[in-house]
Amino acid sequence: MNMRRRIAFILYLAWILLILGFTLQNGEASATTSKWYVEALHGLFMKIDLQVSLELLTTIIRKGAHFSEYAVLGGLSSMNARMNQNRLFYLSALLPFLDETIQTQIDGRAGRFSDVLIDLSGYLLGYLIGRMTRKNAR
Repeated sequence: MNMRRRIAFILYLAWILLILGFTLQNGEASATTSKWYVEALHGLFMKIDLQVSLELLTTIIRKGAHFSEYAVLGGLSSMNARMNQNRLFYLSALLPFLDETIQTQIDGRAGRFSDVLIDLSGYLLGYLIGRMTRKNAR
């Protein structure tokens, strides 16, 4: 395996660990992380006189985080496409199920099938963008 592929694989594994790190946060820690982004965005919206409820912003931030963290994973997975392509694809596709199952065991957290679908959507979009980018670069 050449250096470029090693780096791509290490980044892929590191991103999985990051996702699992977020998964293992208890409900309070997870809410605190989201709250910072919600308050910053809400303040920005207030400055431009745009009325958006905190509840809606919280949902957008939390679901957007699910989507984007898996979109990055999809992009990183596409960088490793030649190496065990099917195994990495299926491993990555199983991760949202594992992620949400673990959350059912964490204090203050809940696993949601809707989050699995959001995660998978993000993963697939990131993977496809990564593949198209690589194909166009050739």
